[in-house]
This record gives sequence, C-alpha cells and structure tokens, in this order.
Amino acid sequence: MTENQSTEPLQQAAADAGQQTLEQAVAEMLAMQKRLLSEVSLLRTEVGLLREEANLRYADLRNRIELNNDKFDVVQRELRQLIKDTRSPLFTA
Repeated sequence: MTENQSTEPLQQAAADAGQQTLEQAVAEMLAMQKRLLSEVSLLRTEVGLLREEANLRYADLRNRIELNNDKFDVVQRELRQLIKDTRSPLFTA
C-alpha cells in the first residue's frame, strides 16, 4: 500500500467532519434566521397595533379639542353679552 492510499481514509474523514461542521453551522444560521423573522413579524404586528392606538388617541384628542373650542366660544359669547349688559343704562345707579 502506498502512502497516498493510507492517507486517503484520513483525508476523507477530515472532509466528512468539515462537511458536517458546515452543515451544522448552516442549520444554526437557518434556525437563527427563522427566529429573527419571527421577531420581526411580532415587532411589525406590535408597531401596527401602536399605530392604530395612536390614530384612535389622535381622533379622540381632536374631538375633545373641538368640544372645548365649542365650550370656549359659548363662554366667550356669554362674557361679551355680560359686558354689553353691564354697560347698558339699566345697570347704572
């Protein structure tokens, strides 16, 4: 048996071990990729929910501002009327 023939099984074993290591590394990378994609999907869902909530809060605030503006307008009109009434001759002593 020549030296080349005696080292062939060792080289094959080393190549098989290297291939197995690469396959394990690829499998780990695929598993990590799946986890990352899952996390990204969860984050997208969460962002969507937060965006919906923000839109609802914005609409609610706009409605409250509109109601407050309406109330302010009523108070302002009443104050103007009160000022007008207090300046009229009926209130003079």
